[in-house]
Amino acid sequence: MTASKGIKLYGAKAVAAMFKEYKQLDDLKVLGRLNPELLQHDQKRKALRAVKLIKLKRCGKMKGRTCAFFFVPWEEASPPTLSLEALM
Repeated sequence: MTASKGIKLYGAKAVAAMFKEYKQLDDLKVLGRLNPELLQHDQKRKALRAVKLIKLKRCGKMKGRTCAFFFVPWEEASPPTLSLEALM
């Protein structure tokens, strides 16, 4: 579920799970900080968008997930094809 829905349903428990995920990303130096005023317009357009998700596991533990969406130009996107050698 989305972060806003998770916060409405589970409150502080969902917020704690999100903070734990952000702390893990910060500790592993996955995310960096940039001044948006120094970026050009095309750099801002190509920035990754992240979505925060909340999951309630069967054991009752709340997990936070961060998913990033990549910008792939239409010209570079192609479906994988199977070669005849790989099929045989």
